[in-house]
Amino acid sequence: MEDQTRHNALRLLKALYEHHLGEREEADALAVTIVPEHHDASAAGLEYGSQPYEQAIRWLLDAEALMQDEAFNTMYANDTAGVPDYGLAFKITTMGLTLLRG
Repeated sequence: MEDQTRHNALRLLKALYEHHLGEREEADALAVTIVPEHHDASAAGLEYGSQPYEQAIRWLLDAEALMQDEAFNTMYANDTAGVPDYGLAFKITTMGLTLLRG
């Protein structure tokens, strides 16, 4: 199960990077807020909001490949029903970039 979660997480990380960051320099990529969408989950072979998707997001947070964008999450938390406890928005970290490079 852990291997599948890791595999899903790395595919999701790649999809997030490609969709939201594209050809940016790594230093610029660290500052970009990412709000995952259905397209990102689908590109990773996951269903947005499904248990495997949730496990992948949590794996990426636990591995410090993603970090919560506290400012964004605080700004929108009170306006959105059903926000996951990990928030809606993230930033890819240096560890995330390292994982993407393999």
